[in-house]
Amino acid sequence: MKTTNGGLDWFSQSDGTLLYVATIQFLDSLNGWGCGANRLIHTTNGGVSWDNPTIPSISHLLSIQFVDSLNGWAVGWGGKIIHTSDGGSNWILQNSTTEKHLETVFFIDKNNGWAVGWDGTLLFTYNGGVTSVNEFKNDLKDFKLFQNYPNPFNPSTTISYQLPEDGYVSLIVYDALGREVSRLVDEFLEAGEYRINFNAQGLNSGFYFYTIIFNNYTETKQMLLLK
Repeated sequence: MKTTNGGLDWFSQSDGTLLYVATIQFLDSLNGWGCGANRLIHTTNGGVSWDNPTIPSISHLLSIQFVDSLNGWAVGWGGKIIHTSDGGSNWILQNSTTEKHLETVFFIDKNNGWAVGWDGTLLFTYNGGVTSVNEFKNDLKDFKLFQNYPNPFNPSTTISYQLPEDGYVSLIVYDALGREVSRLVDEFLEAGEYRINFNAQGLNSGFYFYTIIFNNYTETKQMLLLK
């Protein structure tokens, strides 16, 4: 779907196939990228027509992001990460320390970025993905961090988590630059289920990450503030 008047009216567009598209990102009104089932799609005319660049074989791509006209990343099933530094003419497979499906990729510049995936997987790179990224994952049975609700939200949302045993818990919210914006929990808690409200009054719209640290186990999820 496309709008040219700020969302008042929408009309459908197609890339000419029946394959699904998971994510769309436009760099400007004409140049855009999408990803989905074993493919990328690219337009230079605002979506009137789309081409299919050649990429390494990946069964499903779930998220794509360009930080400028040259540097972009896409992530998907099996922990796969592909990168271009020439505007999408060539894509290479990058190192990854996980085989978990990756659902979201977000870079603040051509060097610093994150990828978030299944089972609490959080990857980070400080050099554009040239070297292996860090991975924090949850292996503790019945330790769960749930997706916040509602999401997207404005200005408040509820974060729930489940502890299988007693332990020290920290629940921290970070902005897209990795800066701590709120420490919601920082105390010893008994086993059980907990819910806490996060009020983002005073924060700007955008993506935020919330991380729980419990007895040396870590899990992170993403949420979107829309004002």
